[in-house]
Formats: sequence, structure tokens, C-alpha cells
Amino acid sequence: EPSRSWRSRAEWERRLGERSAVTVSAFYDAYDSLVDLVVIGDFTGPGNIEDGRRFGVSADGTAALDAVGLSNALLRYEGTLQHTSVDDPITGRSRPFAEEPEWSYRLEFRQDLPVRRLAWGFDFGQESEVQFHRADERLTAMGGFGNIDAFIETSRWDAITLRLGVDNIFDA
Repeated sequence: EPSRSWRSRAEWERRLGERSAVTVSAFYDAYDSLVDLVVIGDFTGPGNIEDGRRFGVSADGTAALDAVGLSNALLRYEGTLQHTSVDDPITGRSRPFAEEPEWSYRLEFRQDLPVRRLAWGFDFGQESEVQFHRADERLTAMGGFGNIDAFIETSRWDAITLRLGVDNIFDA
């Protein structure tokens, strides 16, 4: 059955001009019957385990870059730092939620060039290692360097936007 959760969040938002803002959030989530991997005979599959909890802080926002000489440019950012815990049904010990990073962030840059009807940009994201729990093993996936994507797009033709993008440039 689906997990049930009680979620609480406190947010603070500040506008920093017409195109800039920042939001900082603190959160606490309590889960009943968390969905995770459980032992089913000789296999591992999705099922309900013990109650879990998640708490942390996150920040996101947008910054106009006109003040540093980049007209019509925006920097968007988001980041989360969190702690998760659930009692493992096999070991009985507390562990993080499966496939949940402790921290993550993403930066996105975009500049519009209205005279040329062109825009370009890139984004960079990274997260901490995540754990996967199975009946007889625990796997850890490393966060690595991070993921970089880039694009260029044009709206030279009415009602059509043409976009060329390259994702995961350095094969993160």
C-alpha cells in the first residue's frame, strides 16, 4: 500500500528585485508504512516497512545577472540537505531511506538574446551517494563529479522554438 505521511514545512521568502528571489525551507516528514524493498521468498521487491522520518533544509531561488554585466541572464539554484532514517526490516538497525541522497544541488544559467531571438544556457547538478538495500546486500552509488547539460535555442520562426541540447556532457 502507499506510504502515508505527515509533512510540515516552514518557509521564508525574500524578493530581491523584479526578477530575483530566494526561498529557504525547513521541513520534517513522518512516514507510516514506508514503501521500500522487502524480502519476498528468495527475492527482494517493493513493500511496506517500518515508519520513517525525514528532516532538513532546502533553498532555491533566482538571481538576475544584469548587475554583473550579463543582460537578460538568470541564474536559478536549488539545494537540499536532509537526513532520513528507518529501521531496516532485516538488520533491525537504523539506516537512510533507499535511493535518497543526503544532499543535492542544481545550478541553471540562461541568457536570452532578444534581438537575435536566441537563448543559450547550461545547468549543473550533483548529489551525494545513495544507498540501495537488498535482502543480502547493500549497494552504494557514488554521486560523482556531477551532471552538466547545455542548450541553444531559437524562436526565429513564429510559433516554433527550435532547441539543440546536449545532456550529461562528461558522462557523469
